[in-house]
Amino acid sequence: MPPKPQTRGISNAEFLAKQRRRIIELKEFKNANLKNTEPTAVKKDFQERQKLQRLQNAIQNQNVSENTKRILENVLRVQNKKFTDNARQQRIHRERELVSDATNLLNTPSIFKEAELDFTGIPENNIFESRQHYERKSL
Repeated sequence: MPPKPQTRGISNAEFLAKQRRRIIELKEFKNANLKNTEPTAVKKDFQERQKLQRLQNAIQNQNVSENTKRILENVLRVQNKKFTDNARQQRIHRERELVSDATNLLNTPSIFKEAELDFTGIPENNIFESRQHYERKSL
């Protein structure tokens, strides 16, 4: 017969009631923390943290072979790469837009928003209303 748990002078029913209350309080505490977040996001975050923890433990562990260490370091680098790639992709996209606007004469002034530049040398807005710059010289 297994030994009875130490109840310190309380009855078995009271002990079980306290245990149930503790379990319910723990569940309520967990639910309160997760109330405002999506369950899938919490699960994904937890899984990501677990993966990273396992990876770091495996890398620090000396029992891992060199080949496995190299593979794990590559995986860790790829996981961290997504943050730098996002910033890099945004910069590349901005630069491509600038270059594409620079090659299109209709969009060129959008690059120089502050400066008032005149590429034609004609002060008027309409080229047909401007005075002639190049007059024929009579021979």
